[in-house]
Amino acid sequence: MRQRSALNRLKDNLLQLEINTILKDEMTAQPMPALPHALLDIAGNYYNRMVAYRIPAHLFFQTGTRAKDVPSDAVVIGPFDTPPVEGLRPLRVDAETFDRLRWAARVAESKVTDPQRRQILVRIRNNCDTLKAILKSAQPDVAEGPTRTQVADEPAKLDTWVSVDRDDYVTIQKIWDVGTEQVMIQTAISVSGDVNTRIRRSLTPAEQASLLEVHKVAVTVSVTCWQNLVATAVDLMKAGLSVIGRMRGR
Repeated sequence: MRQRSALNRLKDNLLQLEINTILKDEMTAQPMPALPHALLDIAGNYYNRMVAYRIPAHLFFQTGTRAKDVPSDAVVIGPFDTPPVEGLRPLRVDAETFDRLRWAARVAESKVTDPQRRQILVRIRNNCDTLKAILKSAQPDVAEGPTRTQVADEPAKLDTWVSVDRDDYVTIQKIWDVGTEQVMIQTAISVSGDVNTRIRRSLTPAEQASLLEVHKVAVTVSVTCWQNLVATAVDLMKAGLSVIGRMRGR
């Protein structure tokens, strides 16, 4: 079943292509770190982004409290005192962390008036649901994963904290890459030839022109790689069918 699911996802990926042009505040020019660190990066980014939006995300990390039990009325968007360090569950490499982040984003969605911020919160909620499912599958017996300190102090265990298949790894990598940054231009291309390009309304004509030039190059490179990948997949399929045909003819 797992192999069939992977094959179905591969087929879906070959049938469509998505290219995003993103504005990012800070770039380290570094590849994604080891999986535990990457997941903690995502969790920290989501938490800090909500704090930057003046969302009291710390309310959902109180020890002894389930995130879904935090009353909506307690979540007030606006200035708040620095949350105490004591009594809060630290960010961990586990499904529970992303469940708490998910509930914080969900409750805040209906309270945030800025549409761009609301869109980021929707992304956080959806991605947390995805990461929860991945971690529950990868860590079925783990109730409490490691913190950043534990991961850093035991580098020999990096590969044992969490292990996922290639498909889930790519999903995590995309979530880590995009983060909470704003997608300015997006192009979606299907194998049938349909092309949809979306441009953020708030861009000025000058900003649109400069970003479209960058986006155009990205689309060209992506389409070329995609075509080569599809051609390789077709050749492999033909070779497989040829082998099957010869075996049946014996």
